Amino acid sequence: AFSNGGQPVAYLVAKDNSALYFYGQGLDTVYTDTNVYWLGVGDALLMATRNTTLPKPDSVARTFPSTQRWAKNLSADVLKKFIPALAVAGEPDGDYWCWGYAYVKAGASSSVTFSSGNLDAPGAVNAGSATVAVELRGASESTNPVSVPDHHAEVLVNGVVVGSGQFDGTDHYRLEARFDQGVAGAPVILPQGNVISVRGVLDQGVPSSLFVVKSVELTYPRAYQAVNNALTFGTGNYPAVTVEGFTGSDVTVLDISDA
Repeated sequence: AFSNGGQPVAYLVAKDNSALYFYGQGLDTVYTDTNVYWLGVGDALLMATRNTTLPKPDSVARTFPSTQRWAKNLSADVLKKFIPALAVAGEPDGDYWCWGYAYVKAGASSSVTFSSGNLDAPGAVNAGSATVAVELRGASESTNPVSVPDHHAEVLVNGVVVGSGQFDGTDHYRLEARFDQGVAGAPVILPQGNVISVRGVLDQGVPSSLFVVKSVELTYPRAYQAVNNALTFGTGNYPAVTVEGFTGSDVTVLDISDA
């Protein structure tokens, strides 16, 4: 028997009985990112198989929307040294882990801009629309009675501003921006080496702004091209798609949809 969280999990036995194949999913909580699957003695739930006629290969170079998400957890103790606002009592189950931060102050000679470093987008196609989303949280609050929000953030993709947003105090905020590749002045998503940056902008009346970056997410057009002999993909409304890039002809296709 194979299970996760007390529920049976279907699996597929390798042809030579050397392994079990199953669709494993990780966790993303404030406590752990590790999920546990249990193998024991009991009734098994085998994956169902489907006999079907192979469709005619699709010769059109199609794409599908692929989402990559990145997050790095810096030490909460380190963050609390310069972000005391996040250590405010009242959120015992709050997520205080953050990747980095952005800071800007009126009259200061320099500011801090968050940079993701190089991020890969396998199979990226430099055409069509893409969307970037960053999870932010304010870490400062202005005492001035101004009507404008405390924080004004801009998100950049490969050095080009693609969107901005405003939020207050220690609020959580998801900044999402959509852009069209190939349009004059717009960035292009690369298969390797993309850099997503977030910087603060001071609006009139705001003395300073400090906010943290928790995660970065990128959704982009991806080619039906396997990486390391594997690809997780959707077919959309296409009657058939052709996936290239496999090094052999012994390929297994698993339906992992909830339908």
